[in-house]
Amino acid sequence: MIEALRRTGVRLAVVGLAAYLVFLAVNLPAAWLGYALERSSAGKIALGDPRGTLWKGQGLLALRSGEGFRSVGDIDWRCNPLALFTGRLSLTLSGAAPGAKLRADVSLGVRSVRLRSLEASVPAALLESAAPAVALFKPEGRVRVQADSARPRSSGPTPD
Repeated sequence: MIEALRRTGVRLAVVGLAAYLVFLAVNLPAAWLGYALERSSAGKIALGDPRGTLWKGQGLLALRSGEGFRSVGDIDWRCNPLALFTGRLSLTLSGAAPGAKLRADVSLGVRSVRLRSLEASVPAALLESAAPAVALFKPEGRVRVQADSARPRSSGPTPD
């Protein structure tokens, strides 16, 4: 094996294959993020019309409502691939829809999610899509959330 790597042709083939793999990773389509989002939310959230790459793109965020999806608004994201060397995926999200806006820095780890600089403002009626029990109260007005830092609670067992 070592003897084979000393040949110039084999070394060039290995370098070429590595460069091609890097090219593929840099150009992963945004549709992959949509697939991951829908799968991780058990089909409750979807990304429609994804454009761009996994690292920088846009799409239409939608929530499941009955048998179909209800559009929430346009969303843009940017990812810092260098953060992967720390074992985390860092995203900057921003979104807009009529009467709603979102901005947050999201950091995803193996078993953790952290939100920083979270600002969200949505019509209260949108909560009906996320939690059908809320529809009984017919909410009106706006829901506004601001947080310097937030970490969703895990529903699994706590470590000892």
